[in-house]
Amino acid sequence: MSKKPYSHASHIHRVLKASKARCAARCILGELCRAAYFDRPETCVSKDQLINMTGYTRRTVQLALQFLREEGSIVPTVPLADFVPGRGKAVTYRLCVVGQGAGDNQTQQNGEGLIEIANRLQQEDRTRGENGRQFSHYLSEAKKQL
Repeated sequence: MSKKPYSHASHIHRVLKASKARCAARCILGELCRAAYFDRPETCVSKDQLINMTGYTRRTVQLALQFLREEGSIVPTVPLADFVPGRGKAVTYRLCVVGQGAGDNQTQQNGEGLIEIANRLQQEDRTRGENGRQFSHYLSEAKKQL
């Protein structure tokens, strides 16, 4: 039985649809998807390139990338422990569909992933009438529960 061939457009559509990113993070994810290689779900860009593509400030791009990494939409192919930092250095990211168990730390034994826990925490706050928190707060709380 052969493996289904990779479909760039289909995968990119699923990545964008599954993400909870809003505003700048969604725009950054869209740019990462547009810059992705045609034959695999990876993209290699620097923060400076993203700044030029979007017109956002460096801090906005950094926060958007942090949110997308925490959410699981992008996963660096080089572990952060092995990464050599520096301005202008490009990072290769794998574009992942959130909730598909892309990262090792995103699935628990009971099958509830990071995003599902964050959504549940957000829903609990809404039932109590607390709506002022951003989704990144719920992601950090969900990480503590994992």
